[in-house]
Amino acid sequence: MNYFRKIFKWLKLAGKKPRTSPTLPSESEFEFWYNFMIEELNEARTAFEKKDLNKLIDAIIDLHWVHANLVFFTG
Repeated sequence: MNYFRKIFKWLKLAGKKPRTSPTLPSESEFEFWYNFMIEELNEARTAFEKKDLNKLIDAIIDLHWVHANLVFFTG
């Protein structure tokens, strides 16, 4: 199972429906994604400033997952 399939499966379990063709996400989906990206970027910045490699890696992985959410929402 590839990376995006795992994320799509997780989102489906959360009750989200995948798009079958390219489309703009709803305003609430976009706001969720945007705010989550900002949160993870801030965590990455803080981890970097504190020289905390483990927390930086965690933030990077979370950023990948959040990015995949927008892929899911846009089809």
